[in-house]
Amino acid sequence: MSEWLKDAGLGVGATLCAAIVYFAAHFLSIMPADRNREQMAGMAQWSNEVSKVRIEADAVKRERDRLKEEKAREHQEFRVVTSNNDEEARGQVVALSNQLASTRQDLASAREALALAEKRLSELDPRRRPLVSASATVTLLVNSKDMLSSRYLTSPACVGFGRRDEALLLVKSPESAVAYMSANERQVSASLHEIGGRAVGRPIVELTNAEYIQIEFTQIATNQLTKGGSVVYVLNNEIRLPFEIPPPMPNWQAKIFIPWIRERLLEILTPP
Repeated sequence: MSEWLKDAGLGVGATLCAAIVYFAAHFLSIMPADRNREQMAGMAQWSNEVSKVRIEADAVKRERDRLKEEKAREHQEFRVVTSNNDEEARGQVVALSNQLASTRQDLASAREALALAEKRLSELDPRRRPLVSASATVTLLVNSKDMLSSRYLTSPACVGFGRRDEALLLVKSPESAVAYMSANERQVSASLHEIGGRAVGRPIVELTNAEYIQIEFTQIATNQLTKGGSVVYVLNNEIRLPFEIPPPMPNWQAKIFIPWIRERLLEILTPP
């Protein structure tokens, strides 16, 4: 195991997370093309199902509104008829009472159907679906005049969600890049696709348990000052999680941490 992998863990649990990253690098490589096609077909089927349920829910809402209007009209007619005190009025009262009872029953059925449709929509919410793929784009502006602009094929990068000393989601790339920005500034970046961690296969909403993001580039030296940047996750090819890295951001043992992210995760990942 390389020296970088020995130190690729999250927080104080370096040994645990190094093992996770190591296995991710060897066993969780980018999905083959046929599996990608399979996943895209599944996503299309899911999207069609969501559209169908939404159409059904809208139809039920329209029927509910119509029944509410009918119920209000029947109530008004009932009040008018009951103000009369003749035999014909009493017959109309009975007929309207029966009609009103039927309308109430139809309205109750419509409300039940709408509740079922809304429950189905909630179950189909992408945030409740299992995490099967993830990618991340990381860009950092660092204080440096020594780094050479190049694409480094053997300089890996890793970014992960962590909770205490546990790696919830790791996304890794075997390469990274450095670009010249100014005499004393360099931009370090990577596109990451290889995933691992406890959150894989679990509902995406469970990532709201994460407490921080950890970023590691082999290109960045220990204690080198980071002047800002961004991390953008894409989960299951549809949920986007952007995070800004505020300047200045010191690193610890060549690792950069973005703390206090739970509120942001709850805002994006909590289903209605």
